[in-house]
Parts: sequence; C-alpha cells; structure tokens
Amino acid sequence: FTVKDDIGRMNTVFKFYLQAWVLLAMASSYFLWVLADAGKLSLSNLRAGRGLWLGLLAVLAVGVMVYPVLGTRDRNAIRFETSGLALDGMAYMETVTYFDKEGPLTLKYDLDAIEWMQENIKGSPVIIEGLSDLYRWGNRISIYTGLPAVIGWDWHQRQQRVGYAYTVTRRRDEIDDFYDSPLRFTAIQTLDNYNVKYVYVGEMERAKYSIIGLFKFERMESDGLVQVYPPPGSDLDTPVVIYEYTPVAR
Repeated sequence: FTVKDDIGRMNTVFKFYLQAWVLLAMASSYFLWVLADAGKLSLSNLRAGRGLWLGLLAVLAVGVMVYPVLGTRDRNAIRFETSGLALDGMAYMETVTYFDKEGPLTLKYDLDAIEWMQENIKGSPVIIEGLSDLYRWGNRISIYTGLPAVIGWDWHQRQQRVGYAYTVTRRRDEIDDFYDSPLRFTAIQTLDNYNVKYVYVGEMERAKYSIIGLFKFERMESDGLVQVYPPPGSDLDTPVVIYEYTPVAR
C-alpha cells in the first residue's frame, strides 16, 4: 500500500524502506542463527545434509557481503576513473576524468573554479550553468557551492507537479538557448529575467554548446558581463571562465 496520490512510483516505499531495512537487519541477525542451527531442520539427522546446508548458507552470506564492494567498484569504473577512498567529498575531482557522452571531462578544472567561488563569492547570488542529461555532471556548480541556479535537478519538479511541468521545461530550453545562441540580446534577457549574477562556462559547456554561442560572452563587457575567473593577470591554465553580470542602464 502507498500514501494517496503517490505519483505512481511508490514514493512511500522509498521513504519508509530505510527504516524497514534497519528492522529487517535486526530480525535477520536472529534468523541467521536459526538457519545456521541446522539441528532444528529435518536435515539435521544427516551429517552430509547438515554440512551441505551450512555450506550453501555460507556461500549465500559471502555473496551478499561481496556484492556491495565489487558492484560499487564496477559501477564507478563505467562512470569515471577513481582515485581511492577519502572523507573529502570533493577529493576525487583532483585526479578524476569523467567520461560523458560529449567526451572526457577533467574535473580538476571545475574543482579549482568551485574552490575559488567558495572563497570569493559572498551571499547567495544566482548562477547559471549548462545542463546535462539526468544523472550526469550537470548542476555540479550549484551542488558544490550551494548557490542557487536558474535550474537544477528538474525531473522531480516535472514529475510531482505535472500541472507546472511546462514551466520547468521552458527554463531548460532557455538555458540551452542562452549558451547556444550567438545573440547577445537573448542572453541579456535571460540574465535579467532570473536575476543572474554569475555565468559559468566550463569544459562541460564547451563540449555541449556551440563555439559561436559561447564566444558571444567575450563580447558582452559593454553589456555588464565581466570576466572574474581566472582573475585578471592570472596565468592559470584552465578552460573554465566565470563572468560576473552587472545590469547596465539601457
């Protein structure tokens, strides 16, 4: 059973199965002992049957324990190169190359830019960054800085608020047009409509959007869009550029 109006995907289960697993784990510790005690089973009178039962139980237990380790490793292997274990949730970006459908992305460039933003941007100004397919590298700047973006993870909003899904889809289209279109006027409209303060152009944006569309940002200083990263005079070798936008009177 599920809670009423559960959008057809059993969100009730997703919310309650965490508690259910804890209870099942506690119960399983007892039932594992019961199963291991083959003397209580009909096979207990046969030494060969008892040994076979315990052997199968051991294989099952080891198999269950091995899967999370090997499964996680194989899952990571098809997404990007890993660099070991650490408690720092950003440490992997130091050495990892992420393989997206547009090509390989060197995450170290995004890491450097994110750390610069964490140290230099005050308050909660709105940022705009490129979009990716779901479960990919998109939204990484808003995720790691905590800054609000024009749009972030959009699927749950479209799924759970179907009546307003078109407005979310429209934002996605606007962002794609913001980066792809060579028209400065279109870009300014988006910046003004969403009160955007910082524009992010990284490897992912360069891999996905047209060169002509991205080039327009370099010609928008008179429109109030000024490069702040890499800082002026810096010899930092990076494909990431961050622009700060200050509306000008028109």
